[in-house]
Amino acid sequence: MKRLLLFTSLVLGLPACGGMFCADSCGCIPAPKVGNYDITGTTVSAISNAGSSALVLGAAESVSRSQFALRFSLTTRLVAVQEHQAGWGAAYACSPAEPKFTELVTAITVTSNSALDAQHPAGSSLNYLLSVYDVMGNPLADGLLSDYVQRRAQQPALMLELRLANPAVASTGPQQFTVVYQLSNGEIYTAQTSSLTLTQ
Repeated sequence: MKRLLLFTSLVLGLPACGGMFCADSCGCIPAPKVGNYDITGTTVSAISNAGSSALVLGAAESVSRSQFALRFSLTTRLVAVQEHQAGWGAAYACSPAEPKFTELVTAITVTSNSALDAQHPAGSSLNYLLSVYDVMGNPLADGLLSDYVQRRAQQPALMLELRLANPAVASTGPQQFTVVYQLSNGEIYTAQTSSLTLTQ
């Protein structure tokens, strides 16, 4: 009986792309399409990096210059994912490859409503003052935000963290930061933090 079941399975075949058997290279025919992220907006929060934890700052809260960071993320919707049709008329979902973005980023600009230092008055770009980190807090090789877009071949990232490259030169006092995110299709998204106070 066991031999008959084994033979039947080999002849008829199993739904190779069904459930736990499925992977990016599971051999689905047709192969699953790559999903696409469509960017629909941006968000930005001021955070305090105290040790290994990150605290989102509320309105009028204070943070030291050395622990200050901006947590910047994209809001997206996932489109263009194909459902695989397996044997026996049953549909099985194939895992798509890592989703890509339908747009490219052409510019990211950070400003503040107050002067951040003597050379950067209110409303001026702060891109040369901010270092780029990933969501785990690891510094990216690109260094400053001013270099990030060009060196990353304009590929968006779902989340970034921006920190002061030289906290000691930043002015203390009230700040409110704005991020403007521009895409190659002409879309422009703007997000703003709550008001906060930078301390020494």
